[in-house]
Amino acid sequence: MAGECGYHCLNEERIRTLEQNHSETKVYVKAIKEDLTEIKADLKKGNGDSRTWSPIVLELIKALTTALTVIGAIVGALKLIER
Repeated sequence: MAGECGYHCLNEERIRTLEQNHSETKVYVKAIKEDLTEIKADLKKGNGDSRTWSPIVLELIKALTTALTVIGAIVGALKLIER
């Protein structure tokens, strides 16, 4: 019976860790989405010379897209591990 509890307790600990990491990931995704919304709003305003900001904004959007892709991959991997 001790072996079962050790295995069971270990699985519960792993699940708690995955749940905590999943919660943290949700927070990061929410923050990134808010940043994208702000960037879109700033672009619509058209403040400043757009030729100056265009390359910077494009690089920021690429970076955020990469970040979302990585976070999505992590979440997907966690879901596969849970099964």
